Amino acid sequence: MFPACLMLSRSWAGAVALILAALLFSACTPVREQPTDEAMNSPLSPYWSAIGDYSLGDAIVIDEAAAAEADTPAYGDLVAECMKEQGFDYWPEPVEDAPGEFDDEEFTVERAAQQGYGIVPPYREFEYQPVTEETAITDPNQYYTSKMSASMFAAYSEALFGADWDGIDPEDAEYDWREGGCDAAARHEIESAGVVSEETGEDGGASIEATPYDDLIELMNIIPEEVESSASWRRVLGEWSDCMAERGHVFDTWEHAGDSIFEEYDELMAATQPGATSLEDTVFLEDGQDWLPDKAKYEALYEQERTIAVADIECRQEVDIEAATDRIIGELEQEFVDRHRDRLDEMKRWFEAHPSIGQ
Repeated sequence: MFPACLMLSRSWAGAVALILAALLFSACTPVREQPTDEAMNSPLSPYWSAIGDYSLGDAIVIDEAAAAEADTPAYGDLVAECMKEQGFDYWPEPVEDAPGEFDDEEFTVERAAQQGYGIVPPYREFEYQPVTEETAITDPNQYYTSKMSASMFAAYSEALFGADWDGIDPEDAEYDWREGGCDAAARHEIESAGVVSEETGEDGGASIEATPYDDLIELMNIIPEEVESSASWRRVLGEWSDCMAERGHVFDTWEHAGDSIFEEYDELMAATQPGATSLEDTVFLEDGQDWLPDKAKYEALYEQERTIAVADIECRQEVDIEAATDRIIGELEQEFVDRHRDRLDEMKRWFEAHPSIGQ
């Protein structure tokens, strides 16, 4: 008799997805993104305007139209072919985002009240739903894996996603698509076909050349990274923290607020299933083994997440974090301009004299 295949901790799966996403995109992000409309009113805007589209080193361009194809059946077909070579069946399906992830622009009071930070799903999602013959039609991959033993599923997962990332420190991780299983191999093939490419000139050669001001541009690029180390930012965080404390929540930063839910959630799930074999977001349990978390504790954490998330977004709005960020970046840029004005003006004249470089 095969063990049952059940859902465990979404946060663990989300962590894996975040690690992979961070590693993948850190390898293919331009040195500098184009300034936003708001940024064009900053102290450095005249200089960014002169620089134009120039980026340090080899420019990496994302073909958005081609990138969209990564989530089409073409991706699934590549995975299916690769998995067949590994001795497994696979049915193409769209690639889904990691559960619960959304950016700050989508982080509203209404969404926080409904989903919190997207960490703790409703308890009903952990109640066992038998895999039936009907599943073979709606989700053939789930039906296929539900018939596997734990050891076979381990081999299947490694073929699909590569080695288990559990316990790997993201700071120490070095991503290599060759070790990412059929999923990474398929994405690499799609990228190689034109999703990510070096920008080239009309003659087919690289259109980006070094300038005498690359070191100055590099310093301009990293100014936003200095925000969190500034005294002004610490004051903003202090205001946010005071606001949270008034609502009964003690945190130094909003990252800590979300992390506290992650930690409690994983502790609750680990205590429930101390002997379970975890692979990505799936665990195997022998028939009859109790695996559901304590419902009262779980639902209390579910409500706690939403309460904290609502307080978090309300306090961010109260301190007007977006305006504060823009103000601090403006202060840092003005300090930078005051220190480097002569060379910045010289750079601006150089780019104006070489318009083809910034196009």
